[in-house]
Amino acid sequence: MFLGLISPNRIVQGAAMRQARLIFKESTEIEDYLYGLLEEFLLDSKHEISLRIHAAKIINTATDINRRLKTLSQLLLEENNPQLHEVVLHQAQSIFQQSAETEESLYQPLEEFLLNSNHEISLRIHAAEIINTATDINRRLKTLSQLLLEENNPKLHEVALRQAQSIFQQSAETEESLYQPLEEFLLNSNHEISLRIHAAEIINTATDINRRLKTLSQLLLEENNPKLHEVALRQAQSIFQQSAETEESLYQPLEEFLLNSNHEISLRIHATEIINTATDINRRLKTLSQLLLEENNPKLHEVALRQAQSIFQQSAETEESLYQPLEEFLLNSNHEISLRIHAAEIINTATDINRRLKTLSQLLLEEKELRNATVRLLTPYKEELARVEPDADKVLEVLIVDQLNKPQLKDLTISQLKNYVSSTSGYHKEISEIFTSAITASKSLGKRYGRTSFHIERSSTK
Repeated sequence: MFLGLISPNRIVQGAAMRQARLIFKESTEIEDYLYGLLEEFLLDSKHEISLRIHAAKIINTATDINRRLKTLSQLLLEENNPQLHEVVLHQAQSIFQQSAETEESLYQPLEEFLLNSNHEISLRIHAAEIINTATDINRRLKTLSQLLLEENNPKLHEVALRQAQSIFQQSAETEESLYQPLEEFLLNSNHEISLRIHAAEIINTATDINRRLKTLSQLLLEENNPKLHEVALRQAQSIFQQSAETEESLYQPLEEFLLNSNHEISLRIHATEIINTATDINRRLKTLSQLLLEENNPKLHEVALRQAQSIFQQSAETEESLYQPLEEFLLNSNHEISLRIHAAEIINTATDINRRLKTLSQLLLEEKELRNATVRLLTPYKEELARVEPDADKVLEVLIVDQLNKPQLKDLTISQLKNYVSSTSGYHKEISEIFTSAITASKSLGKRYGRTSFHIERSSTK
């Protein structure tokens, strides 16, 4: 009756298959006899796939579980047809958790199937999901590690990361086992950025704070991707103030990141905002000084000045530490005028009045916008300025005169114009003497500080 299974005729094979299904479970003897024939048919790739699947479904009803497990393992390891793979995986899933024996028997064939890149990705994912139900946590951890370290397919990476996340915090052992594969995955620039970020987020839940700090430092110092930088900075910010140890560990990597002009400016600003929360004021002052003296980006200058202003008057030490960098910044004509004015306003709060008056005096020789701001800052201290820097006082006097409100002559009537000329003629000589004295003073001032008096001279001729 069942010779039809070895017939080359498809119709005959189909009929034999239907008959086999009807009597397969009639007795142990019949099952045993038919199993061998059906298995041989199933494993023969020359037969039509629909008939082989039919044979697999009949075999799957066998009472001899060990024999079924052996057949399933053989199909997982040797078969190449995706349709049969799909059937086999469903059958494996249905019995995988049945007992410790079924799990033990199927784990290795399922793992080999999963790690075989020749199989369809959806089927490999199915195998991964079956394996993820295994009770042997150590074996699962080993498989996950292998996927993270050796696999190249992003879809499988996604599954592996999701599974790793679900057990990472389960115990100290699972964390220890998965940390290094996750870290290697994270630091591998060949992987998709969204997946690397996922790995970073899992690692960030680790209880081993020292290991996390080391990983964060590595990302800040060696990574080039802005999206990962953003994640690393956010994580660094969340633990920076946690203890003296976390601050100490992260400060230098954050500072190096901040001072690296290759990084995006918004991220560098984020780094300086984290650093600005450090309890080590001396280290912060050193970083701020470096930004003021060496950085070229106006947006970072703006942040540095704002931070400097917030601590400048905190103590004699902070003032002393920041004064010289602020002065150098202020007197550097390459910087934006508005930022230099900001620096001047900070310096104007210094407790050493002689030092600040001498510094600000040099700005009287600058272009109009900066000069006008300096006039505003120095005018309340004119008496002290006459004592500390007499030449600067003379220049200041002429600039104050120059800033006096003058009527728009074109808007005056003839009668008003006559009155204006009459009222000013009396002190023309006095004004002329003031301007002449100021030009001389500006030249002396310029010579003393190595600066030009050109802007003052040009202003006095207008």
